[in-house]
Amino acid sequence: MLYIYCAGGFGKEVFDIACRSGYNSNDILFIDDFASDGLSSNVVTFDLFVNSHSSNDEIIIAHGEPVVRARLYEKLLPFSPNYATIIDPSSVISSTAKIGKGTVVCPFCSISSSAVLSDNCVVNTMSIVGHDCVIGSHSVISSMVNLGGATIVKSQVYVGMGALVRECLILEDHCIVSMGSVVHRNIEPRHIVQGDPAKSRMINQTGTLFKR
Repeated sequence: MLYIYCAGGFGKEVFDIACRSGYNSNDILFIDDFASDGLSSNVVTFDLFVNSHSSNDEIIIAHGEPVVRARLYEKLLPFSPNYATIIDPSSVISSTAKIGKGTVVCPFCSISSSAVLSDNCVVNTMSIVGHDCVIGSHSVISSMVNLGGATIVKSQVYVGMGALVRECLILEDHCIVSMGSVVHRNIEPRHIVQGDPAKSRMINQTGTLFKR
């Protein structure tokens, strides 16, 4: 059984990727913290997952915000989860790349030579991860992003749709690259950058990267 943690829009995308990757749709269930009894035949509560999953079952987190991905990852650790790695078959993955557990690679991505994708991160549709890049745990690379070679993306970083990042830069923990930005310089921890060339400002210190 494959459990997809989060039953929202990205969860549905991950479901499709999993099916294309060889999982049987009948063997996939969603976990939703806000699910109620009878909500859907393929959606279970977290408590039901805890009480019913086996050591052979796999789980993947399907949320698009790094801070939430990290929180759910930590929540699951006491239950010794068996994390799946879900890669769409349309993506091109170098034989020298390393993909961590719990990571999702969406359709039509390119993961180049010696790139490293750490645990529980996301590379969304049509993105390019250049040679020798390192993407830290719980980070999210949105669709149509291009990371130049040897870019280091640290933990819980969010890179918005269509952003371009010059080679050999460092994106520090908890930073945000806004949609469509062109990044020419390193980004400090807990900073957001916007525009072309991208300009930086500090974000809040509460641990929440996105205002609701």
